[in-house]
Amino acid sequence: MFVPYIPERVAICSHHLIIHAKVASTSLRTCGQRVDPHDKWDKPTIAIIRNPLQRWVAGYTMYLADLSRHNTGRLTFLPPHHFTYDVHTTQQVYKIRKDTHLIRFEDINEYADRCGFKLPHLHQTPPLLKQCRADCVLWMSNNLEYKQALKHHLRFDYKLREKCVSVQSLPENLFIK
Repeated sequence: MFVPYIPERVAICSHHLIIHAKVASTSLRTCGQRVDPHDKWDKPTIAIIRNPLQRWVAGYTMYLADLSRHNTGRLTFLPPHHFTYDVHTTQQVYKIRKDTHLIRFEDINEYADRCGFKLPHLHQTPPLLKQCRADCVLWMSNNLEYKQALKHHLRFDYKLREKCVSVQSLPENLFIK
C-alpha cells in the first residue's frame, strides 16, 4: 500500500537525511544507507531545502520530460495549468518534521564535506531539458499572475528556507561515524 508523503530517508553518519526530488536526490541516495520508510524515527534528521521556485521549475521540466517519454517522445514546453503535477513538483514541507535540521541546497557540498564524502554529480542536465527549463522561466516572466500564485502556493517552502541554518552550526553529534 502506498501512503502519501512518507519521507524517503538515507542514514548518513549518525543522522537520517530526508531525500527530496529535484534536490540532488539521485546523488544523495548513493551517499547513505536507505532507511525503510516504516522504520522508527530514532535518529535526528536533516533536510536540504532548495529554493522553492527553482525546484518547482526543475520539477515541472522533469514532469514534461516524463510526459514526453510516454507520448510523442519529443520534449516540448507546455504552459502549466496547476501547481502540483507529480513528486517533482510536490512541496518540500510535506516531508519535514518539526525537529528536522534544515540547511540550504547551496550548502550541499559543505554538508558532504562535513559528512566525509564527495557528492557525485550523477545527472548532467541534457540540452533539451535546459531549453525547456529556460522556456518555462521565460513563460513565467510573461505570466506574472501565475508566478505570483505559484509563489503563494509555495509559501510554506519559502518559510522552510527562512529556517535553514549553516552547516557549521549543526551539532557535532550528527556527524559521528
